[in-house]
Amino acid sequence: MALPPPRRWPFFAAAGYLCVVLGVGIALFPAAPDPMPVHFDAAFQPDRWAPKSLVGFLSPVFVGLGVAALMWTLAALMPVLSSIGGGQGHPAPGVQLSPRPPAATRTVQLTRRMLERLALSVALLIGTVALLGWLGVPDWAAPWALVLLVGGFLGVLAFSVVGIVGSERSASHGLDA
Repeated sequence: MALPPPRRWPFFAAAGYLCVVLGVGIALFPAAPDPMPVHFDAAFQPDRWAPKSLVGFLSPVFVGLGVAALMWTLAALMPVLSSIGGGQGHPAPGVQLSPRPPAATRTVQLTRRMLERLALSVALLIGTVALLGWLGVPDWAAPWALVLLVGGFLGVLAFSVVGIVGSERSASHGLDA
């Protein structure tokens, strides 16, 4: 069964959110202090400073866009990556890239969904941390903001991995083709 191409909307949503954050960052840049904070501790208190620069100020957004692009690329390549297994022929005789057979179609689909969810989660995490760094965090939220953001990301990751492991188990027991 041929897999359809990956859904694009999660990656466009991630890139769209990060572009909005980019616009906010460009608007806030003139008011940024010099030197500007470039790293924050868990309570969003600055712990590292650097000379003011637009690229440095917006670098979290560029990292987020790069991660979303990487996840879209991996999702698009999933059929190719999943076929590189022990049961497949290889151009170089005797070279086996993986001792496992190719992944089940359901596993590939679930892995794509995981990459979609992670692209959105990473965009929300990086973009929101950038906004909180630029705008500041209310004192009452400082101890919880990072915990909630990272907890949400890890929850998405755990949910996705459990689905993939379940799919692999059912495929290895002959319950899924």
